[in-house]
Amino acid sequence: MSKVSKAAAASSMDVALAAIKAQDSALYKRSRVDLRGDERLLISAVSTGSIVLNHLIGGTQVDGNWVCPGYPRGRITEIYGGESSGKSTLGVHACAEAVRSGGSAAYIDYEHTFSHSYAQSIGLDLDSPNFSLWQPLTWEEGTSILVNMQKANVDVVVNDSVSAMTPAKMLDVKLDETPPIGLLARLQSNFLAKFVGPLGNSQTAVIYINQVRSNIKTSKYDAGPAEDTSGGRALKFYSSLRLKLQRIASEKANITDGLTGRRDKIEICNVVAVQGVKNKIDRRQFHKAIINIRYGEGIDNIRSILDIAILRGLIKKNGGWYVYDGPRDPFERLNGIEVVRAYMGTHPDAFTDIQNQLVSYLSSGSGKLDTSSLTDEEIAMEQEAEMVDDASDVVAEES
Repeated sequence: MSKVSKAAAASSMDVALAAIKAQDSALYKRSRVDLRGDERLLISAVSTGSIVLNHLIGGTQVDGNWVCPGYPRGRITEIYGGESSGKSTLGVHACAEAVRSGGSAAYIDYEHTFSHSYAQSIGLDLDSPNFSLWQPLTWEEGTSILVNMQKANVDVVVNDSVSAMTPAKMLDVKLDETPPIGLLARLQSNFLAKFVGPLGNSQTAVIYINQVRSNIKTSKYDAGPAEDTSGGRALKFYSSLRLKLQRIASEKANITDGLTGRRDKIEICNVVAVQGVKNKIDRRQFHKAIINIRYGEGIDNIRSILDIAILRGLIKKNGGWYVYDGPRDPFERLNGIEVVRAYMGTHPDAFTDIQNQLVSYLSSGSGKLDTSSLTDEEIAMEQEAEMVDDASDVVAEES
C-alpha cells in the first residue's frame, strides 16, 4: 500500500471513529479495543496447578512471558473425556490455585458428587470465604449462579458437568414419557450467545466439564465420529479452549495392604494424555502433554517434572537406576522412580534446581526436544512415549 493510500486509510478511520464516538460514546468506550503495546498479546489466566498444562495451553513466548499460562480469563474452557480421566480433578485444582493466590472460586456441582476430603487433599481450602460450593437442582438454577458469579468477577467458576445439567421442564416429565429432544442443547445455545459478551469484559475464567457419549449409528457405513460430547454443539463453538483427557495407563507400586498386611503391586496413579483440541489463545494446536494424577493427591507435579528431567538429561537413567549430579543434594544411585520421587519430596532444594532449569528450557519457546543432546536411551524413551500416544489413539478409534 502506497503512502498516499495509507494516509487516506488513516483519515477514513479517524472519520469513522469520530462518528461512532459522537453517536454513542458509551459504545465507543465499551467496544473499542486498544491493540497498542505488547501487553495486549498476553492473556490473564488462572493457573491449572501443573507446569506441564500451563505450557500446553499458552506456552508461546512474548518478551519472556507465556501468552496464557493457564485457563484464560474472560473465556470459556471445556474439559472433556471418558470416565475417571481426571476431569473433576482439574476443576478442583483450578479452584485451589485461584484461592491459594488470593482470588475467589466457585464450584457448581450439578452431579452432587463433590468429595470434600479429596478436594482438601488436593489443596483446596474449604474454610476459605473465597470459595463456595453450589449444588443446584436444575440448569436454570446453576445458570443463575454462574451469571451472578461472572458479574462479581469471581476468578474461576467450574460447571461439573454438562451431562448432569437438568432443565426444569425435565423434572415434570414422567419416567414412562419421552423427554423433549435437544432441550438442553437449545437452552445452552441461547444462553451462551448472550453470555460470551459480558464474560469477555470480565476477569472470570469459566470452565465446563463434559463427558463423551457414543454416537448411535444405523449401519457401519455411517460417517462421523464414534463419540461426541453431550449438551449440543454450542459449547464447542463458544469455547476458546477445549482440552481432551484420555487415561492411557495406570502405574503400580509395591505397597503393603493396610487390611491384609500383604505387600503387593497396587495402582497408585493414572497416566493421562491431555490434548489441546481447540486453542484460540495460542498459535499451537493439537499439542499433547502427559500428566500423572495420583490417587488421593491429584496432579503429581513432582512426577511430571521428573519425567521431563529424565528426557532432558538432567537426571541420568540407566535401567532402573537414577543419578543426579546437581549443585544441591545430588544423588548417585537410586533404584526406582518412586524412590526418586520420595527423595525429591524430602530434598526440596534439589527439586527446585531441577524445576528452575526446566522453566528456563520452557522459556526458550522452542517447544521441542533437542535430540542432539540426548543419549540413545533417552531418545528411545521419547519414541516409546510417542508410541504410547499412537497406540492409545488407535485403541480409541477401534472402540
